[in-house]
Amino acid sequence: MTTLPEWLAPGAVADRLFDVRAEAGRGIGFGLIRPRRSGLDNTMSQIAFAKLNPVKPVGDTPRTACGWPVTARDYRIIPAPGVPDVGSFERLFSEYDAAVQPHQKLLGAVFTFPFDRDVPVHDGFGAVLSYAALRFGRERRLTSLVVAHAPCDQLAEEAPHAHAIVLGRTHRASGWGPTHPDLAESEHAMWAEDWADFSARWALTLGQ
Repeated sequence: MTTLPEWLAPGAVADRLFDVRAEAGRGIGFGLIRPRRSGLDNTMSQIAFAKLNPVKPVGDTPRTACGWPVTARDYRIIPAPGVPDVGSFERLFSEYDAAVQPHQKLLGAVFTFPFDRDVPVHDGFGAVLSYAALRFGRERRLTSLVVAHAPCDQLAEEAPHAHAIVLGRTHRASGWGPTHPDLAESEHAMWAEDWADFSARWALTLGQ
């Protein structure tokens, strides 16, 4: 049986991220995942598991093929080009964690993309999936997990949104490469501006 990562509540996850808050980057959330934060050791497995489960899973929670429970509204792995299809969350993230180097300062990043409350969640999710495939995958050879959260499912007021959990090292068929320079504190405004332009053009294709 698969050994599951420890579940972390959303607030506990936030404490483990270096939350970048550039004035010009307010359109999206951008947090860096470092090997250690607030005196706690981080792994990408733990962060990914937490984002897949904004609500603590129970015994009858639906599970993926690899045995991970999922309480998020929707999710998708976007592999970098040339990387084989991912059949197991557990294997992808555990292999990445096992390959972390002692001198590695960045594990990955978490992007948060807010949705318009008057647009269906699947439309917002589709936009983020396309953005991840193009900007993270095609252009930067980064593998990502995109997760849709709908807090209203739990009677919460917070608007729907998506997280992209991006593995920090470039990913090719031959294995993991160096960390990507665009996953840096200085790049928050760049990402926010790029997402604003992309999402505006996406909305035009939907006639919104």
